[in-house]
Amino acid sequence: MNLYSFGRLFIQRLLIVCIILCGLDILFPVHISIPYSRKVEARDSSLLRAYLSEDQKWRLHVTLQDVPPQLIQSLLYKEDRFFYYHFGVNPVSVIRAIAQNVTTGKRTSGASTITMQVVRLLHPRKRTYWNKCIEIMEALRMEWHFNKDEILEMYMNLLPYGGNIEGIQSASWLYFQKPLRQLSLAQLLTLTVIPNKPTSLRLGKNTHAILKARNRWLKIMREEQIFSKNAVTIALNEPFDAYRIRLPTLAPHLSQRVIKQHGEIVIQTTINPILQSRSEQTLKNYLTSLQTLGISNASAIIIDNKTREVLAYVGSMDFWDTTTLGQNDGVKAVRSPGSALKPFVYALAYEQGWLTPRKMVLDVPTDIQGFIPENYDRQFNGKTTAGNALAQSLNIPAIRLLNEIGVDKFCNHLVTGGISTFENQKLGLSMVLGGCGVRLDELTNLYVSLASEGKFVPLKWLKNDPIGTPKAWFSPESAFLVTQSLSQLQRPDFPTSGDYATNFSKIAWKTGTSQGKRDAWAIGYRPDYTIGVWVGNFNGASNPHLSGSETAVPLLFQLFSLMGSCKNWFGVTKGIGQRTVCSESGLLPEEFCENTVSDYYITKNSDRERCQHMKWIWVSEDHKKSYCVHCLPINGVVQRLYPNIPLELVSYYEDQKIHFERIPAHASNCNIQKSGHPFRIISPVNGTIYYLKNTNRLRLRAESNNNQGKIFWFINKKFFRSAQTNEEIFFEAIKGELYITCIDDQGRRAECSITVK
Repeated sequence: MNLYSFGRLFIQRLLIVCIILCGLDILFPVHISIPYSRKVEARDSSLLRAYLSEDQKWRLHVTLQDVPPQLIQSLLYKEDRFFYYHFGVNPVSVIRAIAQNVTTGKRTSGASTITMQVVRLLHPRKRTYWNKCIEIMEALRMEWHFNKDEILEMYMNLLPYGGNIEGIQSASWLYFQKPLRQLSLAQLLTLTVIPNKPTSLRLGKNTHAILKARNRWLKIMREEQIFSKNAVTIALNEPFDAYRIRLPTLAPHLSQRVIKQHGEIVIQTTINPILQSRSEQTLKNYLTSLQTLGISNASAIIIDNKTREVLAYVGSMDFWDTTTLGQNDGVKAVRSPGSALKPFVYALAYEQGWLTPRKMVLDVPTDIQGFIPENYDRQFNGKTTAGNALAQSLNIPAIRLLNEIGVDKFCNHLVTGGISTFENQKLGLSMVLGGCGVRLDELTNLYVSLASEGKFVPLKWLKNDPIGTPKAWFSPESAFLVTQSLSQLQRPDFPTSGDYATNFSKIAWKTGTSQGKRDAWAIGYRPDYTIGVWVGNFNGASNPHLSGSETAVPLLFQLFSLMGSCKNWFGVTKGIGQRTVCSESGLLPEEFCENTVSDYYITKNSDRERCQHMKWIWVSEDHKKSYCVHCLPINGVVQRLYPNIPLELVSYYEDQKIHFERIPAHASNCNIQKSGHPFRIISPVNGTIYYLKNTNRLRLRAESNNNQGKIFWFINKKFFRSAQTNEEIFFEAIKGELYITCIDDQGRRAECSITVK
């Protein structure tokens, strides 16, 4: 066979081999799936928490861009100097290895390139010549399908470091507790020598052998001018103290939350790691003093108002403490908010224009379809301004306002502000006192909206997520009016223990204490940050020491002290004006209003209602009888101003023995008054179903603008007893339908029917 024929035959066979190899490559495609540990990072890319990979390895992913150049130089020089020049196999190294193995009679060199090492790390096999051939073939295929940087990156993520630690990033965190880019040259060189003998060169156990190997390679690289003499000298003299440590576990509840919600290997959050660490420690230190009182847990969230980024997230005192159910996440747990929703009732009333901060609201005994709310201290104020009622967190005015607004309308408004927990809850007026369930993160974001001119934006959890589009939720004006009340210091929810007034910047805040004292809340805000705090027990146990003011507010103030000072405060919103109003009603003054005060109002929609706290009444000259136009005599009458007091307030004044000027009794000969219905039954409420448990007693009470005379009560057409007008009496109710009639001594009549179960 001549040379031409031989060459032709060789090319033909080579083509056949290539076709076969291509066919095999198509039939058996390269599929590399490296199960990495999932990790959660802070905003600065520092590690918050990591999770074992599917094959139970600590294998933290690192990109080539995040690997320091010194480490790349060291590995390439030490393992494969011609990595970027060969095609997966270095022929020179293979020939040299064969020669050495033949002359020595034993295997002294494997001639493995970095590509071949990646193949072996992906598919471990016994070291035989046949397996070496397979390794070479797979290395060639890998070079065909991946570029050099991709192969080098795989290599750095698969390097063994003993036990279940793989990859240089994992080793960096587990041995030095910091990312690769923060390692010194000595630490980087340490990571290059361990993979050759990961079992015998284990940090913390074989320190001397590792130090010896590291220093040897440092000196070699100094001689080869890989690194400068000065850099190597510093590295040689650097103290060597490394051992395996636990990975960081900052923000464990948030980490668990985002891991469940997102599928990425690396999840970068908005958490500020320094603030997170300080917040966790602050919360733990604070709870140390409360545990003796039987209060075992707390949660907190800190939000940047401008970006809506969550900067700190503390789900419990100690994630690892099973005795306090520490793995429960109090930030997203649904709990009763106590009074923490009250500001939004006022905001909506301000928004609708029929309320201003100085307008008077009633704080009197109230019965709304059988619901009889009480204030926290079980006292009443008669009447007070709306702004003061919010600052004092009075229950009854808030209930009355919510009744005016409507529960459904209020709930729907909160849902548009991010509250997601109302869908399956049966809600009534008691929701504003805590008769509902909310989450700390969603509730706190409502207050961020107050701090952001009433704009709602969803919270931002991940750094690369865009900031949500602002949505007008409340007007800037109503948010400003609420903030004015919540920033007052003369209020009942200011803690009595400790001098906190000098230790924090000005903030607006609101507290909440759930029924039965199971939850204590405090949410505060200033122009830059908003902080929400919950304190309680995850088992739902009641505790007499739990209250928003005494157990949640001090923690809120301590967290605000971590944020530094804030020199700015909310300015007066453009749409806010000031006007003079009557101090008795909070309405625009009339000629009879002797005392006036200044009040903020929303210029575009606040009511222009005039004051009516006094009214002109025709009375006899001796002021003992009053007349209407139907019975007004021709002579012997004068017109005089009398207080125009609502009937409910009249009843309160009478109960409390508070003196007030009464309108004289109406003339008894007035036929219109006799035939009309100038009085009503206020308890029980007509058409109401009463569910009685611990008592069968129901209250009977009628109100009248005539404060003299007797009334007579009938139950199911049977006389029960007589009483004075506006007098409160009780009767023992029986199950079933009850028909109640009230008749006064002038023949006037009021009726109602109820059901008792």
